[in-house]
Amino acid sequence: MAGMADGGYETWQQWYKRGCRDMGLAPEIQGFVAPGWERVKEQAELNFSARCEQCFSCCVHHRCVKVVDIWGGMSRPGLEAPEEFISIMFSCGKGLAAFALLVLHSRGLMDWEAPVAKYWPAFGSKGKDTITCFQLFAHQAGVGAPERTLTVNDLADWRVVGDALCDITPEWRAGENIGYMGVVVGFYIDQLVRHVDPKGRGVVELIQEDICPAIGVLNQYQCGLPPPNEFDRKFIAPLCGPSPMEMFYYGMVQERAQKAAFAAMLCAPRHAYSNRVFSRTSVSGDTNVMNSDEWLSVGMCSVNALSNGRFVATLYDSFNKAYYKKGNPLQYTQATIDDMLKQVPPPTKGLCDVVLHQEMLWSHGFYRPSGLNFGSSTKCFGFGGAGGQYGHCDPDAEIAYGYTTPRLDCFIFMDPRELFLRKAVYETVRKTGYKAREQWPDPCLAQFDPYPDVLFYNETWGGFWKRQFFACLCPWKENNSNDSAGLFDPLPDV
Repeated sequence: MAGMADGGYETWQQWYKRGCRDMGLAPEIQGFVAPGWERVKEQAELNFSARCEQCFSCCVHHRCVKVVDIWGGMSRPGLEAPEEFISIMFSCGKGLAAFALLVLHSRGLMDWEAPVAKYWPAFGSKGKDTITCFQLFAHQAGVGAPERTLTVNDLADWRVVGDALCDITPEWRAGENIGYMGVVVGFYIDQLVRHVDPKGRGVVELIQEDICPAIGVLNQYQCGLPPPNEFDRKFIAPLCGPSPMEMFYYGMVQERAQKAAFAAMLCAPRHAYSNRVFSRTSVSGDTNVMNSDEWLSVGMCSVNALSNGRFVATLYDSFNKAYYKKGNPLQYTQATIDDMLKQVPPPTKGLCDVVLHQEMLWSHGFYRPSGLNFGSSTKCFGFGGAGGQYGHCDPDAEIAYGYTTPRLDCFIFMDPRELFLRKAVYETVRKTGYKAREQWPDPCLAQFDPYPDVLFYNETWGGFWKRQFFACLCPWKENNSNDSAGLFDPLPDV
């Protein structure tokens, strides 16, 4: 926990600066940067000297060509990060798993408008027979909370997980609401893949056997870690970062608005849907547990898939290649491309996510620009994860981008390290003549950044979180319109 200052806790700015100082001198950034893209590397160096970075991987493709592929830092004490190091992706792994759905659709093995029960008959029980594949993976089906708590042993057995998912009763009529499905969405992807893949493989096997060779990035995606004799642990960067108490104090309790926001999501009554979504899957928040072979050996593509920025960006770039007809490594059909680019229909009761308590929009297993504005237009799709992991595809700017780090921070959305790298990417893109908007919440960051390109704010930690998270809680959004001005402006449909 942070030290005491003047009879109380030090400010979060003091704690953050102390953390940067304790990291020592910035290490040398390894990898490749194309001419004109040096700004991204400069921001990576600033992440070490000013934003508590410890280890990272970042990759950018522009116009279907790799222009940035950099990494650096200490993946373990005394060990510089190797080129092919991987780390836990958290929810960013959901976006990687969703590419399996695009592959299945392109192969004619599934239809987004068909009922899930057409491919997985047991799923149709308890009123789920009309839920379509689109509604399920747009988080509009209300089936994110299992009826009982699933143990780690349960989660390791796909048959047990499948039975538990079939036993869920929907919380609402499909298409009425949006409700983030947390951990179980990855298991839904896995179950659907198993039921339609001619070889009966799960999502991890399909990614490793079909997708990784096709995009030319091997041995940099793991989920359900094999034994040490099959995969060298030196390539895994263990999680590290603030203690849970530090994250609680600096991320929540300095501002009453933050306490209310997180209480709405995680501290709701045990019977509340938003609570059950997260509490019924036995996923640990202890980094020691999450770093263990026992936990990593349980394949949960929503939580503990391991990869790096290179794999993330290259996978997202596979869509741009198909869209611009510059290659099609995953053999997407035109129908699949058109489905991803069309306007996403909102649920009938609006875009307020009943689990995250903010405006969200999902489709095809990815999140799309809405409450979280990112990319250049509504065609953009991607996924972020706890601690800073992030990746997206931006067809209009011809950008595919990925960032990963094992050094967790006190941010859920838009980690400053990732955000400033992405900001540098889009600044560079705009210089080439592309119409690329400032990345959210850039207008907000600028007014609280007294030092050029260094993320030390004059406001309180809670005040920043109030705008980032609480201001977009749907029931209070109108009352906080001044705080959130400019952050939720609709994106142009370029």
